Amino acid sequence: MKKVLFVFFITVPLILTGAISITTVKYGNWEYVNFSKQQKYNDWCVYTVMSIYKSIFAPCDYADHYRTFRKQDVNPLNSCCYPLNHNICGGVPADILLPFWTQEFSENYWRTWDKACVNNSGTAALCLNDPRTEGGSGQKYSNPFQYAFQQNMNLTLSTESVYEIAETRGVQSERPYAFGRPTSGSSKNNYPCKNYGQSRFHPTYYYGDFDPNDMRRDVTCTVTGTVGASGIEKLLPFTPGSQANGGGIANNKWDENRQPNPYWEGQRKSGINNPYMRMSDVILMLAEVYAELGDEMTAKLELAKVHNRAFATTELADLDGFINKYGGIKGAIAQERKLEFGGEGLRRYDLIRTGEFPAAIKAIRTELTAMVNGLQSQGYYTFENGNTISSYVWVKGVDAKTSKGYRLTTQCTDVNDPVLYPGWRGVYDDWEGLSGNSIYGANPGTNLAIKGLFNHIEPGSTEAQALETDGYTKTEWGKTIVDFKDDYSSAVFCGYVEGEAPIYFVPFTSVAIKASNGKIVNGYGFRNE
Repeated sequence: MKKVLFVFFITVPLILTGAISITTVKYGNWEYVNFSKQQKYNDWCVYTVMSIYKSIFAPCDYADHYRTFRKQDVNPLNSCCYPLNHNICGGVPADILLPFWTQEFSENYWRTWDKACVNNSGTAALCLNDPRTEGGSGQKYSNPFQYAFQQNMNLTLSTESVYEIAETRGVQSERPYAFGRPTSGSSKNNYPCKNYGQSRFHPTYYYGDFDPNDMRRDVTCTVTGTVGASGIEKLLPFTPGSQANGGGIANNKWDENRQPNPYWEGQRKSGINNPYMRMSDVILMLAEVYAELGDEMTAKLELAKVHNRAFATTELADLDGFINKYGGIKGAIAQERKLEFGGEGLRRYDLIRTGEFPAAIKAIRTELTAMVNGLQSQGYYTFENGNTISSYVWVKGVDAKTSKGYRLTTQCTDVNDPVLYPGWRGVYDDWEGLSGNSIYGANPGTNLAIKGLFNHIEPGSTEAQALETDGYTKTEWGKTIVDFKDDYSSAVFCGYVEGEAPIYFVPFTSVAIKASNGKIVNGYGFRNE
């Protein structure tokens, strides 16, 4: 199986014009879609090729191997095809009907497809090792999860990607502009360029869902952005807003600061590809299939590949404890997907296809309300994993390049180092070396030291006074959440009524309703006929 780059502005027009067309064949209640050079397929449902990441696919060379798919040739092992639900052309995403796959499609087919993908992965592989050596100034890496994304920031194909959406440097890229670490920016002549950073996380995800030893947390989430005009690392306030001026905890999987040769001449032009499907997704789908088939032992083996990769040791990973915590193998797999794919756009569809969206809405509301109440009543809230979010943190600008040898931080496990922990933040090491940027000489204190991010420091206490004497400034953190408590509690999924179909679900077509034989209905006033 070779990795495929989905280049929308090339592929889609070719499909629609017939230069590359799509053929389909129905097998039972499922329809298989295949690229073909011989036949033209005019149905507008060709757009559904964009949803392939939610499908299970055959281990073949999509770029070089086209064939007309015959009904009698429905064999995942020797066919180059994408399985999509039969109702897809009626406007129903394949994700929607996946909860019913055990009723409509043989479990053995799903196992066969996924297992074949894992066993015949070709050039795509789960990143289990970080090839980077220690940096010249002592930078520590040893985080294969971050390396999977760093390859994209290096403008190379990630070894973990099965599919990537190709971007062109200097032309267009939404990473990190919308899906990455934000910056307030300034003009196009300042680096880093303005990034809105629309991809944000609930504080409960950052503080409560990740084990403190999970190396994915600081790669996935960041509490700081940067100010392009000054090069200063800045705490992201929970004030509703965008860029580095508000919005709270942001996506950290893509950061212009981490590009070896940053593109600073204009926003939205970094050239960082969008990883559309990673091998960890395939592996966890296979684990889920085994779990549904009752083969928990094999499901656990597949889950372990992804879960253990996120920790420095298997002891810290504590897979058995993780499984027990989430009520068994199925719950653990669902939680693993939540942690693994933060900010990549999969969570919503996972919840829909498993029928867990309503329960998740209720859970997040409960968690957020408890956090808000704790912050409001006592100035802090402690999560089950021991992490504490407080009303205030203490921050100080520091010259990390002088004291540490570098500005752009890496993996750090020393919770007592306020400059390096949490890791994977800071600013580009050689800012002053970028053409048009000569501001560091006047402003060397570009990094941010943070105290009290995961533990409570009582304002006015001896510890707080000592920090302030040392140059730290008491800064609103959780207090801002309380100030905007409705935005962080009751307004979340506003309009959803427990027991009713959420408006966030895409309505089913009449064809889908009829085919389900009463198993599914529309809610929120959507017609069932």
